[in-house]
Amino acid sequence: MVDASALEADALFARIWADGLPETERVEWASVPDARRAAVLQRLRALLSLEAGDVRIGEAADLAGLSRQAFHKLRSRWTQERSIRSVIPYRFKAADVPDGDGAGGGLPLDTTALSSDSATTLAIALIEEHPAESNGRLGRRLRGSLDHRISLPTAVEAVRRARHLVALDPGALAKAFGRSLLIDFVGVRVDGVSVDTDRVVVAALVLERASGLILGFRAGDRDDMARLQTEAVRDALETIGDQGIDVTGSEPANCRIVLPDPEYDFDRDERADRLRDLLGHDRVFADGMRRFGVRTTSVIGHKVGRVRFFSRIGEGETGRAFRAAPPEPGDPELTLDQFATLARSEIDRGNEALLARVRDLSDRMRLCRKGAMTTALRRALAVLTNRS
Repeated sequence: MVDASALEADALFARIWADGLPETERVEWASVPDARRAAVLQRLRALLSLEAGDVRIGEAADLAGLSRQAFHKLRSRWTQERSIRSVIPYRFKAADVPDGDGAGGGLPLDTTALSSDSATTLAIALIEEHPAESNGRLGRRLRGSLDHRISLPTAVEAVRRARHLVALDPGALAKAFGRSLLIDFVGVRVDGVSVDTDRVVVAALVLERASGLILGFRAGDRDDMARLQTEAVRDALETIGDQGIDVTGSEPANCRIVLPDPEYDFDRDERADRLRDLLGHDRVFADGMRRFGVRTTSVIGHKVGRVRFFSRIGEGETGRAFRAAPPEPGDPELTLDQFATLARSEIDRGNEALLARVRDLSDRMRLCRKGAMTTALRRALAVLTNRS
């Protein structure tokens, strides 16, 4: 039997994307629950009818099944982003709207209270002075500077908040941007969808720590951790070059790297030794389940758009975090490739405001296509691919 709704969807998509439905939009459509698909098509019909001049605003709102005020908001989202994502009912919440006010997936713009906190102000100065140090080490420095008047967890939290402030303040960001990188693994999930695997999905990523910008990102199966890592580093190099956001300097950026477990990377131990010689002994993390994701989530939190990060994804098959998230009733089930495409699309959206903020630094610092970050990542990549 012919699926009438599928035929209508194809016809509507052809009017919007004359050259064919882009792969990211194909995955967005696959991620729409069956219960919401009719509403998506109804909204697209209304928007296209209005654009064609077939109806007026009030009639288009009625056709979409929305009040005029709600339709104006829908139309605004559609104008800003002609994507299936922008018209899915109940998708947008206040913290998820990509309005450019947040960093790292919805950080608050109003930071007056935080910046007036003496611990946070001192933490900002420490980040600028020691941009490559971890939140834990900076927290210990901060606690010592305050004569141990605050606990270590409180000090580390002040550092985490200070990192968010650095990402929002151009002056502070210009002092720290491009000086410290992190190559890490996280577990990943995407709100509202499940994936057709009984294994947890992981992502390799490259993070610029001052801004929270995810320079490289590749999601996939745990068996592919080594490959995902090299692809994420290549992705980061491409992002830096294409965007022209590297920083000048004769020395490579500081770089921390988290390595896969040996069962997924048979030459891991030899590579770890070479990376320690290259980056420094205390900047290569090859052992212990705590190493995965804890540094990433301490900098940018656990959520970017619909993508959720989780850490400590463990070693061996018995760890709870290795179990895939159970599907929720009504959640669409995606293939692993579809899931990876959807997650990457969400990361790219989360990066948009951060990239704009970084490009705005050009009047405060010299940005280039190949500089300190490129040097550090190329050296690491040579080791990861056994070229040195």
